[in-house]
Amino acid sequence: MRRAGPILAAAVVLLANAVALVGVARNRAGRPEVEVLLTERELPMAPWSDESTGVFLRLEWQHSLPGSKVDWPWFDRAKLESLGFDCARWEKEVRERYGRMVPRRAYVVLEYDGPAWALWLEAREAEPEETPPGSSRISASRLVPIDVGLDPGELRRLHAERSRYVIVPAIVGAGRTGDGPGGKVVLGGHILYVLVSEIHVPKGLGALLAELRAADAAVPAPPRDEARSGPPVLPRRHAPPRYEVLLRYGAHHEPWVAEVRPLP
Repeated sequence: MRRAGPILAAAVVLLANAVALVGVARNRAGRPEVEVLLTERELPMAPWSDESTGVFLRLEWQHSLPGSKVDWPWFDRAKLESLGFDCARWEKEVRERYGRMVPRRAYVVLEYDGPAWALWLEAREAEPEETPPGSSRISASRLVPIDVGLDPGELRRLHAERSRYVIVPAIVGAGRTGDGPGGKVVLGGHILYVLVSEIHVPKGLGALLAELRAADAAVPAPPRDEARSGPPVLPRRHAPPRYEVLLRYGAHHEPWVAEVRPLP
């Protein structure tokens, strides 16, 4: 009986691994749902520690339109109701509160280096506090949300170009963004987070990234402000990207790294 526990635990681990491998195989079977070439701007290396053995990339996207009172003007009440949010009931029951409705799972369309990015960049550069000036043009992510829905197939029909429009599962919410005419509550949508935001780089593709990570680690950290507590804050990189990544999404809208290439 004493041996049954370890054997059962090992069997559970093996079963979980088998299920995971089957899921990966199904996701990658057939033609990729998306194949897009991104750079370090959209896929910087995720933070690591001295104990880290693998390399992960973090999917970076723009979370709001600069200068706007809402995250995204297109993510309005009508769009929220199309996702199943009961805006009328929420407004009636909690009119005087600043809470949010229970978040929901949906699919978000991220446009890469298109008209939405041009609009975002124009709005960002119109802000006087951009530091250093022009940094967004060379280092900011060019992935910008443009749509959200419950049916990824319908979203793909509306945004057919697979090298520009990435459809990702995400968690979205709704909240009060202000008051309109006559005291009417104005609601707006929020993209809280993308479900798969960190992507593992296979060992056979990570040599370049490992070299860059070692070079970054060798750069001395800036002097710590003695008036502040906690670890020193590293300056944000405002330099051109050093690599590009061929990223693919499969049938389940889960990503994997297909290639990593150096940039000049």
